Amino acid sequence: MFDRSRPGLQTSPLSRGYPAAEPFLAGGAVSLRPMTAFDAEKLRTFLNELTDKSRRERFLRPVSEMPDYLLRTLSRLDGRRHVAFMAEVSTQGTKRMVGEARYVVDPERPGEAEFALAVDDRWRGRGIAVRLMETLEDRARAAGLHRLFSDTLEDNHAMLRLARRCGFAVVSNPREAGVKRLVKDLVASRALH
Repeated sequence: MFDRSRPGLQTSPLSRGYPAAEPFLAGGAVSLRPMTAFDAEKLRTFLNELTDKSRRERFLRPVSEMPDYLLRTLSRLDGRRHVAFMAEVSTQGTKRMVGEARYVVDPERPGEAEFALAVDDRWRGRGIAVRLMETLEDRARAAGLHRLFSDTLEDNHAMLRLARRCGFAVVSNPREAGVKRLVKDLVASRALH
């Protein structure tokens, strides 16, 4: 997925072989790169600028503003058990985060990881979510994970469409009303990549 021969792309210590940025077009120049703890304030700004509806869809509950404890949790990336990628756009010399995707390995099932993804409403429909999801899946496969899963609200139609497009099964969550579970067997889908 990434072209390691391109000059000027620096490798982050957490990237484990991935370049620090991978530019692509999505209605504008967008870069995709591994997120680090140094991106905490960009992450806070990104999440705070999401619409109330998008924050609710991302966290499965209303979140009016990013609390510090949650930002600390989301910023504790180790490149193995907690991995995150971000999409950035550069405007007027400033880089702004427009999307993020992450997974956290389930401590009770080390071959599985829960993922989350969000894209700025103004940048939706441009392929950013698909690219973030593909990158996350590639990284999970390379790390030896065999399954990705996530819960999403049953009225989050954009996420349900994305999940189906990316080959996830959408199943009922018997423990939570109004929530669907997204599941993908990475081993079975490896043959397709």
